[in-house]
Amino acid sequence: MNSLLLIDDDAVLRETTAEALRCAGYTVTEAPDGKEGVAAADRIAPDLVLLDIDMPRQNGWRTLQELRDRGFRGGIIMLTGADGTDDIVRALSSGADDFVSKPCALRELLARVNAVLRRARGTKQQEVIQLGSVRIDLAARTAEKDGQPLALTQIEFKLIEQLRASHGCAVLRDELLKKVWGYSSTAATRTVDTHIWRLRQKIGDDSGNPRWIRTVPGGYRLVDATGADAI
Repeated sequence: MNSLLLIDDDAVLRETTAEALRCAGYTVTEAPDGKEGVAAADRIAPDLVLLDIDMPRQNGWRTLQELRDRGFRGGIIMLTGADGTDDIVRALSSGADDFVSKPCALRELLARVNAVLRRARGTKQQEVIQLGSVRIDLAARTAEKDGQPLALTQIEFKLIEQLRASHGCAVLRDELLKKVWGYSSTAATRTVDTHIWRLRQKIGDDSGNPRWIRTVPGGYRLVDATGADAI
């Protein structure tokens, strides 16, 4: 059963929409604003988020950015009372998967939810990285080496995830600090280098001559076992 997170400050609309989604077979968690929504997403890791734009405390735009910055890879559908083209373009360009104008017929909303979930399942099937004898499943958050379980920390999974997302291009240390640790500014720290060193040790990547996690000016990039860009 798919898990949905509905973030909307309109209590009446939120409750009626959540009930309709539950009747359609989904598990639904509700949040009244962006702050609580981000906390709920961290806690339950939903398959899809329905996110209102106009909310107090933290609006949908800021919440969308924070969810993606924190590594949330599930589907996100933006909900708004407006239907302007600029908002649609902004939503899709900022990491949302779809955009729905309120009020929306239940049949349409369910169709859009189902479509985004189908796309998400297709994406998850591609989130497996093979680095020699090491197999890392980013969706399931599991790893194996020579067929045996390999214990990676959540930070290490996030590092691999961010490196993979660049499709073989360099990822700067400052960017990793922001997206993996949530630092908002440059920090005088060896945190990234230390964690990369530990990750290389676990996957059997020689730090002196790494095959898969290559050091580049200012950061790192990920390649597959053959030396081609990992995608």
